[in-house]
Amino acid sequence: MVAKLKLEGKVFNRLTVLRFAGTRRTSGKGTSIRTWECICECGNKLEVDTRALTSGNTGSCGCYKLDVTTRHGMHQERIYQTWGDMKIRCDNPKHKSYHRYGGRGISYQSSWADFEEFLNDMLAGYSENLTLERIDPNGDYTKENCRWATKAEQSRNKGRDTRNKTGVTGVRTWLDKKTSIVYYVADAKAPDGTRMSKHFSTAKYGEEGAFNLAVNKRKEFIETLNNQGAGYGEFHGTDKEENV
Repeated sequence: MVAKLKLEGKVFNRLTVLRFAGTRRTSGKGTSIRTWECICECGNKLEVDTRALTSGNTGSCGCYKLDVTTRHGMHQERIYQTWGDMKIRCDNPKHKSYHRYGGRGISYQSSWADFEEFLNDMLAGYSENLTLERIDPNGDYTKENCRWATKAEQSRNKGRDTRNKTGVTGVRTWLDKKTSIVYYVADAKAPDGTRMSKHFSTAKYGEEGAFNLAVNKRKEFIETLNNQGAGYGEFHGTDKEENV
């Protein structure tokens, strides 16, 4: 005969077992389940079955989840929304901008999966009129690679045309209607009006490969033009963060 468990007085996370509460039958097979009356740290009492207690599936009356959700009280704050937007662009393939972030291998430092860690690292220098900007547009979101910038600073430093859908100045997509093949195109214009252009096929290089080749070619164009005295800015032709 299997000895019955005695859980009175034992503590499981936030729950302390007060007494054996009886048995109940499950729906379906009608299995008999032993239940226990417990008191939570917050003062609420509830009945929990043996397996839920001992497995750790139930460790509070529900207050723990509520505490985790509301402990920092910043869910309506703009900086919290900025953090959430950063994560979803990197994590969710269905997001409209995923192809420019997670789709290009851009992620965020592991500790920033927790908002409070992001807040600890980035609260300094933050104000409501600033947006989150990556210093190296091809790098991840990390403490070392992120800063707060005004929209005007971003526009001045990154200079992306708002009609541009790739996120990089001078890099656009073009659809060859005869073949239905999409190309990433690197463009640049010299001070004398001469245009420079190079197409990269997604059919040949893949989506990410064609994009990266176009970005690098654009940088070559800018370097060449600067050597000729064009005077493009340091960040001209790099990725621009969304306004978050």
